[in-house]
Amino acid sequence: MPLNGPFHILQVVASLQGGAAWHVFWLSTRLRARGHTVEIAAPADNPSLQSRILAQEIPFHEIPLHTLVPWEAAAFLARRMAEGGLTHVHVHGHRAAAIARPARLWIRHAPPLVYTIHGYHPAHYPNPVSRRLFNAWERIFALSTAAFICVSPSAWQEFLAAVPTARPRAFLIENAVPGRTPGAEDIQLLRQTIRDALALPQDSYVIGSVARLHWQKGVDRLIQAFHSLSRHRNNLYLLIIGDGPERTNLERMAERLGIAPHCIFTGNRPNARYLYAMMDLFVLPSRWEGLPLTILEAWNAGTPVIATDVSGSRDLIQHGVNGFLADDSVEGIASAILRALQSGPDLTAMVQNARRTLSRRFSLSRMTAQTEAVYQQVLE
Repeated sequence: MPLNGPFHILQVVASLQGGAAWHVFWLSTRLRARGHTVEIAAPADNPSLQSRILAQEIPFHEIPLHTLVPWEAAAFLARRMAEGGLTHVHVHGHRAAAIARPARLWIRHAPPLVYTIHGYHPAHYPNPVSRRLFNAWERIFALSTAAFICVSPSAWQEFLAAVPTARPRAFLIENAVPGRTPGAEDIQLLRQTIRDALALPQDSYVIGSVARLHWQKGVDRLIQAFHSLSRHRNNLYLLIIGDGPERTNLERMAERLGIAPHCIFTGNRPNARYLYAMMDLFVLPSRWEGLPLTILEAWNAGTPVIATDVSGSRDLIQHGVNGFLADDSVEGIASAILRALQSGPDLTAMVQNARRTLSRRFSLSRMTAQTEAVYQQVLE
């Protein structure tokens, strides 16, 4: 295996939907630009992102990691590791790690495995038995993991509290997004074009969220908070971008509360990052996070941000400086939105501070170089 590169990395992620998949895509393109070879293994559950991967001429292996009993995925990963040529296997998220690490045990000369923790989910499991079981699983398989990458200080603390023996091999590398900050004129043009396409009134105030529609993301709480506010202001609209297992329940909730005409579900959109420009306010109501890329993307688009005061989000937002942190409840989310509605000019300074935070801490080149250093270290 080359100690000084170039490396040949197999990136494994359990879904092409969500922030972890975009992280893999951006990291892979940057690694290739630095002279390394990259392959991606994932389910083909997001045709738009899959097309972008193939357009970059990155080999893509379709594997059913999202199935209940993913023997086929485990068999593929074992075969690919046994074939040789790989210097590293890099898994993203607990589902990918749960398949790749046992599969690796069957290979005599398997490449080192790096595991990126995009939020340590067992720390937030409500069932204490499930929490203990998953923590025990992580402690067992930590022995065969060359390095752990935590994407935020919160993820780092939660993971090491559960698996303290991993500390010498755990690295903090914060997520990042492409730094293509649009100008004010571009944002205004996008804003008007998209609002016209959705036939929104000229005086509409759009509260938006971009998320996989899963219980963790707390969109149910945002809908309830929006309902309490919309009774007093009839120009409010809620834009929900994304898809997932909770979509049908969330749409029914909006109908039951009588806000369906003002609640727009777009599903997944191939260029969702452009939709931030049409929002007056971005809200991330998650119950927990790793390090949410959606906040970084909203900052990049110049959109004010509210997020619940939970792990991951609080690593990004300095309350009242570059965004608002809401109490972790329906009432807290509603109160924070109301405060933003009343803030007016103060939001402009908040957006400027957010962009400074983005440019100072969250660059893709920095994230890629730090990841490359971890690859180097596990070989040495």
